[in-house]
Amino acid sequence: MVTRLFLLIAIILFASASCKKELHELSMAKTPYTGNELRIDGYYYSNPTTENNIGIAVFYRDGICMHLFERPESQDTIGFIENEILLNNTLMSRLWSTPSNIGVFKTNKESIEFETWIAGRDITTFSHFGEILNDTTFLLTKWTNNDSGKTYLENLTYRFRHFSPKPDSTNTFIK
Repeated sequence: MVTRLFLLIAIILFASASCKKELHELSMAKTPYTGNELRIDGYYYSNPTTENNIGIAVFYRDGICMHLFERPESQDTIGFIENEILLNNTLMSRLWSTPSNIGVFKTNKESIEFETWIAGRDITTFSHFGEILNDTTFLLTKWTNNDSGKTYLENLTYRFRHFSPKPDSTNTFIK
């Protein structure tokens, strides 16, 4: 009986340890955004990808960002982003409590770079690179899987939309 109990506990511990995802570190440091290259009093959304997803990016003065791809469930893309994503407390809570789709960003005159975590087998990081066209538009030109080193060329135009109140950027993973 004791042997069976010990075996059961060992199996449970082994299973839970093997399910734990490795959290890869961000290579970019969090730096407060003091520039005016991009407006940050709302969010950015992209034209559709080849898979009909749209990119959604939110930037904060503290240097934190959120970036995710979603497939709109209706023709009303703006309503979907605002009601189903940004005002969805359950989703926002999950994003800020699990390091997925959040990270840090920086701008340098006409360029933008941001690095976010993506949860999969492990929680890896992806770097995104783009060109700032004006304070309400940027072009995402490529992204890199920092784990594999594989780079993907992209051509997504992100446009700004004023939105208030933005979700809070407080999380426990980015210091």
